[in-house]
Amino acid sequence: MWVVLEHKSVVKELKRCPNHIAEEYELWRTTVENSGPYSVRKIPGYRDHALEGKWKGFRSSSLDRKWRVIYQIHDDEIMVQIEEVTAHDYRKKN
Repeated sequence: MWVVLEHKSVVKELKRCPNHIAEEYELWRTTVENSGPYSVRKIPGYRDHALEGKWKGFRSSSLDRKWRVIYQIHDDEIMVQIEEVTAHDYRKKN
């Protein structure tokens, strides 16, 4: 079983996002907890991929066309950050 650690901004973001995105995130999280982050790479709908530039070392999974889960793998733990992004807008927010 994998541990998913959420940045404190995830809780706030999930409260503001549409309900279907919160449900998609919970499904993604459950998949990662049970099968690991490598399992989401095998699910085509998530379009999971490594990020570059300022986000180098992070990965992104799609929840829909607009919403993404941005996360980083640390041994057997994952720090998860969910962001609302538009196409090609991966500016890192501090």
